[in-house]
Amino acid sequence: MRRRLLNRIADSARFFLTTDFLTAREILRNRRIEWVLAYDWERVSQNSSGLVGTPVPNNSIGRILDRTPGQASPFLVLSDQNQTAKLFRFADKL
Repeated sequence: MRRRLLNRIADSARFFLTTDFLTAREILRNRRIEWVLAYDWERVSQNSSGLVGTPVPNNSIGRILDRTPGQASPFLVLSDQNQTAKLFRFADKL
């Protein structure tokens, strides 16, 4: 149980750090994710990088979702936002 939880957390970190939308989509599909919450990229990037031990790329999915949501892939639909966070619906159910 604990190992599965750690794998899920690591997948979350990989999702936010990847620069490849196809990889991001596969992570969401494999985990059966329906919603993605993007917020405070500086904090998320540092935590994610520390978890998986990889550097933070400039054009990662997490950065795009938080700072330039209009550049998100079409399978991530901006559904709501406020001053703190943005909520995306995973619309790719293929």
